[in-house]
Amino acid sequence: MNLSDFSIIILSFGCVVLATDIDKIEWGKHHDNKEVFEILEAVNKRCPDITSLYHLKYRDTSGNERDETPRGNKLHVLAFGTSEPGRPEFKWVGNMHGNEVVGRELILRLAVDLCLGHRNGNPLAASLVGRARLHLMPSMNPDGWEIANDPSAPGRRTEVKGRQNANNVDLNRDFPDLDRRIYELERAGTGPFDHLFSNHTERCGRQPETCMVMKWILTNNFVLSANLHGGDKVANYPYDESRPDSPNAYSASPDDRLFRQLALAYSSGNPAMYDRRYACPAEGGADGRPNPFRRGVTNGAKWYSVASGMQDFNYLASNCYEITVELGCKKYPPGNELPRYWEENRQALVNYMSAVHFGIKGQVTKAGSPVAKGAAVITVDRIDTDGSVLPILHNVNTGAHGYYHRLLTDGPFVVTANAPGCAPVTKCVMIDNGVNLERWSARQVDFHLCADAAATGSGKPRQIDSSCEGVLVDGE
Repeated sequence: MNLSDFSIIILSFGCVVLATDIDKIEWGKHHDNKEVFEILEAVNKRCPDITSLYHLKYRDTSGNERDETPRGNKLHVLAFGTSEPGRPEFKWVGNMHGNEVVGRELILRLAVDLCLGHRNGNPLAASLVGRARLHLMPSMNPDGWEIANDPSAPGRRTEVKGRQNANNVDLNRDFPDLDRRIYELERAGTGPFDHLFSNHTERCGRQPETCMVMKWILTNNFVLSANLHGGDKVANYPYDESRPDSPNAYSASPDDRLFRQLALAYSSGNPAMYDRRYACPAEGGADGRPNPFRRGVTNGAKWYSVASGMQDFNYLASNCYEITVELGCKKYPPGNELPRYWEENRQALVNYMSAVHFGIKGQVTKAGSPVAKGAAVITVDRIDTDGSVLPILHNVNTGAHGYYHRLLTDGPFVVTANAPGCAPVTKCVMIDNGVNLERWSARQVDFHLCADAAATGSGKPRQIDSSCEGVLVDGE
């Protein structure tokens, strides 16, 4: 089953039942900022039981709450699914560069099809919406979109105008440069190696769009995200910025294996991206160049280095794993080509949303009660083929009510929960995410800390669960 099954025409006695606005949307055209909001609002009204519509806010350097871009636009988000404890949170972000518009249109169409599919009893739509909370932001840079479409401006829709916001700032170069910080920590051999920026109450002096998205990332417990761009065909994963001593070299993160699997979850659903025969024309060259991206994925830094990008900020500041997807060779294709982009990407969209269920999930309790948000840390070691235990130097923290999600590849892992005042507890798990996306389901691994009064207090040795018998040796 795939996303095409979402769109079901309702028939009655051979006639189409009276349709609402979202049934009549023309997908062979670009939608302006007013139309974007109207579509999101119409979906919310059509599916009020499974959606909520909101927009982002932030506090400026004077402490005032703001919710508008320099041109007075808002960053609208439509969320599918209810916000329940333990439910994974996922987000799509489109149109970060105002002249890269395909992601904006795909997210709008995805919103409509999720709504209609759910209402019409489609099992896949019900699974996607029922097992995760999906946040859809069609445009992070509505000002840039307006600039790209200004009829009086030279270069209108030429893929040149509108990349930046109204203050002429590239939003994907405006986030805190946490790559530089992590590389300093690597050289020093000291941690922490994650959650390097956690002050979401900070009065933000960056671009309004950046400030709003930073707060959004840091106040929600997102598990997985994708940032939709245009201009090539590839799924790009961290790190995006090269290490100082290795410019333009592959810069692997601690979760390199996982990120490659996540990127492949997207590219494998898009034949035009996955197949090396379908390359974009080389800059200044002719069509027909060999595709430099094997299986449609690339490490960001190996492609070209990007400092202060949103992708790596997600990974290094929060629990969220994000990739950047280049949806096609044209940043601003004609409207009549948009249905083809939908056909190319719709299965990839489903694949990637389903990947939010990779790995493990669970709840951490302390003396019988759920720990608070951020009060416990989940660390993971990978068991190599020779039996050695290799630490993955990237931890996730508990969210509300002590729940956590930790995306993992297939294979055996050692997982430990830590909270102040309790002895750490370690369990061993075997992950098999499988190949059937409709059955992807994170394995439940709960942790009960301070369950034994003798195990309370700092400095106590960790408690190793029976699941690790024959896996870990004494002293590990």
